[in-house]
Amino acid sequence: IGEAKNNEESIYPVNDACPKGVGQKGTLKEWQENVVSLCSNNTRFIFSLGTAFAALCLNLINAEGGGFNLKGRSSKGKTKCLRVAVSVIGSREYERSWKTTGNGLEGICSLHNDSLLPLDEFGLVDAREVGELCYMIAGGIGKQRSGRDGSLREPKSWTVIVLSTGEVGLEDHMQTGKKKARAGQLARVVDIPAEVENGFGVYDDIHNFKDEKEFADAIDR
Repeated sequence: IGEAKNNEESIYPVNDACPKGVGQKGTLKEWQENVVSLCSNNTRFIFSLGTAFAALCLNLINAEGGGFNLKGRSSKGKTKCLRVAVSVIGSREYERSWKTTGNGLEGICSLHNDSLLPLDEFGLVDAREVGELCYMIAGGIGKQRSGRDGSLREPKSWTVIVLSTGEVGLEDHMQTGKKKARAGQLARVVDIPAEVENGFGVYDDIHNFKDEKEFADAIDR
């Protein structure tokens, strides 16, 4: 704490347990003026911001994790919702993809412990495994494994809220893998219709912009 004096050594621990993209850029006021102001009157953006803040509070109230999948057609703004939520935590480097294995997802969940886990493109995950992966994410604990000497290793654990985007929902995706979704799975990663009624894709209100593309570009900036 403070500046190093004389020949005092500064020690910076190498911490691989922090995911890329976490950090501050700009001020809270700038974020409110440039990001939150565009979210006003936009239900999907407000919901997405809520998942990010809720994820940071789970540990404080000893609550379980889970997730939400913004389901809708391509190029309708779902990824913009993800980026709005990620802006609470840091930069786009924080975003992840569903294109991973079960073991890989364990590591990703552990890395994002006590925070938001943004996962893009739900359709990329193996349809035969996705149901069990949803159980695992919400349950907050990985597989029990043995060490080289046969002793049990401590499994990875986490508490996260997933914000997912995809063109398909959990039940539909599982059917392509010839699996039937159980009620417990559907309750743990809940499909949310991404497109609003009488709106522009995920956007209820594009404010004073001429069209949704111009509005989407403003969100990206």
